[in-house]
Amino acid sequence: YDVATLAPLRGPYPLGWFTVGPSPAPPARRLDAHWEDGVRLVGADLPPEMAHPGDALDLRLVWSSDTPLAEDYVVFVHLVGDGGAPLAQRDQPPEAGFYPTSGWAAGEWVADAYTLTIPADTPTGVYQLVTGLYQSETNERLSLASGGDAFPLQAIQIVDAD
Repeated sequence: YDVATLAPLRGPYPLGWFTVGPSPAPPARRLDAHWEDGVRLVGADLPPEMAHPGDALDLRLVWSSDTPLAEDYVVFVHLVGDGGAPLAQRDQPPEAGFYPTSGWAAGEWVADAYTLTIPADTPTGVYQLVTGLYQSETNERLSLASGGDAFPLQAIQIVDAD
């Protein structure tokens, strides 16, 4: 902008996606899950393996892509029982929508935090924490390279809150 008139000196210049700050810290647990389209789950910082009804499960997933992605995917993290229906879930675009997958550079690590709250009326038992990705317009899940569409992260045992 011109200081005196506040008129623009030139039109907008698109910069594309960029990040500020250091790369994400390495995950506590290394994983190497591959989805079609080149998406990779590098690793995770997972919650304790035992929880109570009403507890919040905090986790961090570190993603990457082998190639630039044309699609914007939503990540899901579900706590599921034997039937596979979500008991608790968090679905969100990476970094709460601030860094869509179409902006990722090949090989870049993208860390994202998720919190799931276990319903207060959850029966005791063992549940599975799973993750995956889907296309938001069609709700079609991205398939794992090894088959299926949800990657098991860990078992969570729900115990009484005695």
